[in-house]
Amino acid sequence: MRKIIFLVAVIVTCFPSFVMAAQAIQSEKELRDECSEESASMVDMRKCLEIKLQVSESSLKESEQAMRLALNAWDEETRYIKQAQTRLDKAGKSFIAFRKSHCEFAYSLGGGAIGNALDMGRIACMAELNNTRAQQLNLMASDIRKKS
Repeated sequence: MRKIIFLVAVIVTCFPSFVMAAQAIQSEKELRDECSEESASMVDMRKCLEIKLQVSESSLKESEQAMRLALNAWDEETRYIKQAQTRLDKAGKSFIAFRKSHCEFAYSLGGGAIGNALDMGRIACMAELNNTRAQQLNLMASDIRKKS
C-alpha cells in the first residue's frame, strides 16, 4: 500500500518534470531568441525571460522533490539512503554556486553592452542551467525508481 501511495504522489507532483525530461533543453540563446520573437520591446523581452527563469526554478524544485521521494522509497539500506540525501543537498548548494559563477562569466562576455542586455543574458543562462539540472535529477530519480 505504501508503494502505491508513493507512486501516485510521484506521478501527481512530478508529471511536468517527466515531460520536461523527454524534451530537449533550450540553450540560453534559444531562450533569448524565443522571447525576442514574442516581444515587441526590450521590457517585454526581459519579462518573458524572467517568466522562463521562474518556470525553470519551479521545475528544478519539482525535480529535487521527485529525487527526495525516490530516495525515500529506494529499496536500499538506510545508511545509503541518508548518504545520498546528504549528497543531494550538498550537490544542490554546489549547483547554486556554480550557476551563479557561470552566469556571471556569461554576463561578462557581453563586453560593453548595456546593463539590460547583459542582465537578459544572465537570466537566460540561469534558466538554461536550471532546466538542465532538473532534467538530470529527473533521469536519476527515474533510475532509482526502476531499482526499487
